Amino acid sequence: LPRPNVLLVTIDTLRADRLGCYGRSAAKTPWIDRLAREGVRFERCYASAPLTRPSHATILTGLEPFHHGVRDNLSMALPEGLPTLAALLGGEGWTSAAIVASDPLVRASGLDRGFGAYDDDLDATAPRPEGHFRERTADQGADRALGFLEGAGRRGPFFLWAHFFDPHAEYSPPAEYRRAGTPYDGEIAFVDAQLGRILAALEESGRLDDTIVVVTADHGEGLGDHGEATHGYFLYDSTLRVPLVVRWASGLEPGTSVADPVRLVDVCPTILDLAGVEGPPDQDGLSLSSAAKGGAVDARVAHAEAWERLGQFGWRPLVSVRARGWKIIDVNVGG
Repeated sequence: LPRPNVLLVTIDTLRADRLGCYGRSAAKTPWIDRLAREGVRFERCYASAPLTRPSHATILTGLEPFHHGVRDNLSMALPEGLPTLAALLGGEGWTSAAIVASDPLVRASGLDRGFGAYDDDLDATAPRPEGHFRERTADQGADRALGFLEGAGRRGPFFLWAHFFDPHAEYSPPAEYRRAGTPYDGEIAFVDAQLGRILAALEESGRLDDTIVVVTADHGEGLGDHGEATHGYFLYDSTLRVPLVVRWASGLEPGTSVADPVRLVDVCPTILDLAGVEGPPDQDGLSLSSAAKGGAVDARVAHAEAWERLGQFGWRPLVSVRARGWKIIDVNVGG
């Protein structure tokens, strides 16, 4: 069979419950909602860390942070020798590119490994407020993605990872999206519209139905829940529960909803399985392809950790484990 294209979209700091397809009636997210209607929506997906770099390392390797070794946003890089999604697909003939939108994911992260092109040029973007990362806005990222699809993306099957950073604090959506609710909701609506440009281009070129589209987030946002304004410190579901939507018209039934809990560490093995590529035997994640096709989700334990506050304040890290309907947060790690 023809090998499918793969479009992996990670939207930074996106809570699942701020999307229309996850129950927020006021959400302005028609494109992601459409993907959910035409694909598979995993109702409860959980991140391994409420931080950008560790979580993306998990998404791209199928390994938990305690195995890939990336525990913070800037000082730790993915070790050499770990197979990545890009390297595994590239080794089987996929043309690959990544377009990232913030400092934690630049080449120094090690996440560029295996990509044929890695676009992390953030120098031309507007300066950020003091204490915040540089950011490429969603329209700029979509422009780069469309350029890839018009060029290298037409040569054989492609793997494109598009990262959008806009819902990360500080929240400052374009003026026309400020009517979407809070500024945070406006940023989400803006990203949805720019993702729509990419999907529309694939549809117009006749490639959308032959593309495995995966939309997810690295973590959520506190928004004041449990006294946490943003993320990175605690392990509550406000920052761990993320959306996971998979659409592939050529291989998955539309309108499927999976209620069993799954994990971001399952994303890499799922994409490999759907694409027909064998993954490494030591991945922590498990493929969700059977569940996406109507089968059951195998029992699995969801692990999460928060290490950043250890580095900032000398506090002990937090670790949580979720299984069989229960979740425990251990506040005495190392003690």
